[in-house]
Amino acid sequence: MSLSILDFELRSAQSSSSGGDDAESQPSDVALNNRIEALKTLALNLLRELEALEQSRADDRAVKLSLHEEVRRFEEDMIRCALIRTGGRQRRAARMLGMSAATLNAKIKRYGISSDALMNGASSLLKG
Repeated sequence: MSLSILDFELRSAQSSSSGGDDAESQPSDVALNNRIEALKTLALNLLRELEALEQSRADDRAVKLSLHEEVRRFEEDMIRCALIRTGGRQRRAARMLGMSAATLNAKIKRYGISSDALMNGASSLLKG
């Protein structure tokens, strides 16, 4: 990144210290100065967020991708969605997913999915 947070903070501090006295400023100058300070704060926050994203991207490159783990996560999410859509009825969810009820039940046990907890969580989301 060409402009670091430290550079921005130094420039911001220098520009605010070189400004005129607010007591002598006109009301429109005070409003303008307030807006400038707000924009400086926003810009500083955006720079911090950009640096955090760049760090996150660098960290993500170091992480090894696992096809097996991604498929497992996707399959678990699909099962959860099907159970929510069918009101926890496993036979209907199995039909929706194109698998037998026995296979669905085995996957529910393997992934530790609790249909009761799932339905309670879904109903609380709908209420709130």
